[in-house]
Amino acid sequence: MSDKKTTLASRRHILKAAGLAIGAAASLGLKQARAAAYPERPIKIVVPFAAAGPTDIMARILAQSLGSALGGNFIVENKPGAGGNIGIGYAAHAAADGYTLLVVSTAYVVNPGLYAKIPYDPYKDFAPNYRTRLHAEFDPGDAQAQHQLDCGTDRTRQGQTR
Repeated sequence: MSDKKTTLASRRHILKAAGLAIGAAASLGLKQARAAAYPERPIKIVVPFAAAGPTDIMARILAQSLGSALGGNFIVENKPGAGGNIGIGYAAHAAADGYTLLVVSTAYVVNPGLYAKIPYDPYKDFAPNYRTRLHAEFDPGDAQAQHQLDCGTDRTRQGQTR
């Protein structure tokens, strides 16, 4: 009789495991289907500074890389003024749907100390999703520096910092 109970229990475990595996595969398929559809429309990259500045150039490099990686259109939109507050405020009030990105410099953390009123909350309005770095001594012919530029965000996404 104990063999029959063991057999029944193992059948239940197998059926539960199979059900969980099928459910996990189905949910993974739905997530991949949603991710495959992104981006469905052009994505704006907001730069809170004038065109042709260092932040703008970094945003254009980022837009080109993301466009080729994701297969979508990335549009750099400059919103200069008030030390970056106009562009940062514009991005803060945009819909949180993943179609508006913000590229900032240190103005994001400095401006709350410089201005009495800013159009964004630096603690609540944004979520970091990409970190880039360029050094003044960057040499395009240096393979190690190119690797750092290409892989600069991998450790950030995994919770590690440089």
